[in-house]
Amino acid sequence: MNGTKRVQINTGRFLGTVILLGMLLAMTAFILSDFIHISFDWTDLRETGPTEYAIIKVAEGDSVWSLARNFSDPGRDLRKSVDLICEVNSLEGYVIHPGDELLIPMQ
Repeated sequence: MNGTKRVQINTGRFLGTVILLGMLLAMTAFILSDFIHISFDWTDLRETGPTEYAIIKVAEGDSVWSLARNFSDPGRDLRKSVDLICEVNSLEGYVIHPGDELLIPMQ
């Protein structure tokens, strides 16, 4: 003998291990998909963002949604406008109060 060992692989056990690891990987990805939301919209590539902002004082009865509706282009997805208003003004939620001053992206 020249000192080399011959190893025999049990193909059934190896295949079972590969299938089990694949299932574990798929289950992990499925579970993590509830916590990690990745969405992509091709229109995001075309939009460069607003270049102008209006400064408004929040009046009684105003909401982020009503401001987005009033200042957005017709046909634009209001959810994107609301998210942009919240982002620009560092709002933690959608709550605004009369007298607040907000930057409103002109879109």
